[in-house]
Amino acid sequence: MPRSTSTHTAKEDRMAKHIKDSERATGKSAKRSEQIAWATVNKKRSAAGKTAKAAKKTRSKTKKH
Repeated sequence: MPRSTSTHTAKEDRMAKHIKDSERATGKSAKRSEQIAWATVNKKRSAAGKTAKAAKKTRSKTKKH
């Protein structure tokens, strides 16, 4: 089975699709609804500490000078 190059999980992919479909239903363009969907997923990933940026923030907070 080929390895996925995406850093998003299947659950995050489903979440993005659902958000995209919801945004399309409110009248947003396909491009804009996809941008909103992935921004939302990335925001949730960051809040959960699953991104490199989030990991750096946590390390810097715990670092003692």
